[in-house]
Amino acid sequence: MYDPFKTFEKRVLPNGLTLYHSRHERPFFHAYVTIHAGGREDVPGKEGTAHFLEHVVSYASRDYPDYLENRKFFTSTGGWANFGTTGHFSTQYSFFLPHDLDIVKKGADIFGTMLLGARIEHRVEEERGIILQEYSRQFPDEKMLVLNRTSYRIGLGENHRLSHSTVIGKPESIKAITASDLQAFYDRYYVPANMSVVTSGSMTVEEVVEIITASGFGASIAGVRNGIPEPIIPPKPSKNYAEESVSKLFSIKTQQATYDKTWVLPVCDPDTVSFLAKTLSQVISDEIREKRSLAYSFSVSFTNYQEFNFFYIGGDVSADKAREIDPIVRELMADIENLKKVFEEVKDRRLKSLALYDEAVEKYTEDAAEDVEVRQRILTNQEVYENAEKVTWEDVEKILALLTPEQAVLFLQMP
Repeated sequence: MYDPFKTFEKRVLPNGLTLYHSRHERPFFHAYVTIHAGGREDVPGKEGTAHFLEHVVSYASRDYPDYLENRKFFTSTGGWANFGTTGHFSTQYSFFLPHDLDIVKKGADIFGTMLLGARIEHRVEEERGIILQEYSRQFPDEKMLVLNRTSYRIGLGENHRLSHSTVIGKPESIKAITASDLQAFYDRYYVPANMSVVTSGSMTVEEVVEIITASGFGASIAGVRNGIPEPIIPPKPSKNYAEESVSKLFSIKTQQATYDKTWVLPVCDPDTVSFLAKTLSQVISDEIREKRSLAYSFSVSFTNYQEFNFFYIGGDVSADKAREIDPIVRELMADIENLKKVFEEVKDRRLKSLALYDEAVEKYTEDAAEDVEVRQRILTNQEVYENAEKVTWEDVEKILALLTPEQAVLFLQMP
């Protein structure tokens, strides 16, 4: 089995930064930097701080303060740079460069001096305006945010941050964030001990350690790792059914309805819950999309928030058919024999696809960085295969048993 993840070597630098490097013979260098903090770490009333910081930190490097010149440096080599993506529990930065020692050293130094020991002094008001535009683009009407957060609000309670805000924040919280708030967040979470760097290139791990240590990433700054939080016990939803009229909220006419059914689940084995989602997705999509033509697209998925899993079934449907969907979904979820049969098919496909894994360097480096982001370690392909192989229908059925009507939130958005 091809397993490039076995090639990653781990080193912890003297300042506490964790490095994973995979050596290959191709003439380029990838780097993915994870700060183990995101929107989850925003304080109440200042939602959007992690995302706001990601915007302004690109202008904060003490040695390379010109963002446009920095961006030009990466693109002029034929490479690229991602100057920040903020998630619920992490913020990621990345770059790609040709294998030229001086170029790689400069690229590492640009990001290192930006992400460690910087002062947040520039572009705060300019980026605040841009973020407010970003928010307005996503939610042109304030009621759209309320609609977007409905299932979270019912399932998690009014006080949970996901119940009233996305990682961007809300207009009032974005306006309330100060430069001091940004600096405080930066000083607490942008420290070597809370940072992981995943790289791949033709250099040895010792050579990469030397480059990283000599760059801004080598700065000695005290701090601690922001660990994976303890799982929560999912609360009972405040109700099991909600319905909103889109035309009444927004004065628009539509023939489309949206069916959303969600559950807040305890932290589950990721392979097992993934198999359940893929099994239900095949069964429900085949019935609703292919056999009954009730929807163009219907999906089943889950999001790992580390403290809990958010399980989702849904899609857009014709308004006159919207109320027919839930009885079908419940009937399909109750057909254990059929689900068991489809699970075996899904598992067989998954194991075969793992055995045929043949991703390019960029993709497997990105996959490894995602492992570090979520699990704070890299899984080998062999380990993923063995974990998937161990999952039985009985394991899947235990999670299926958690998808009860009492824990479900069915939200219909009607015309």
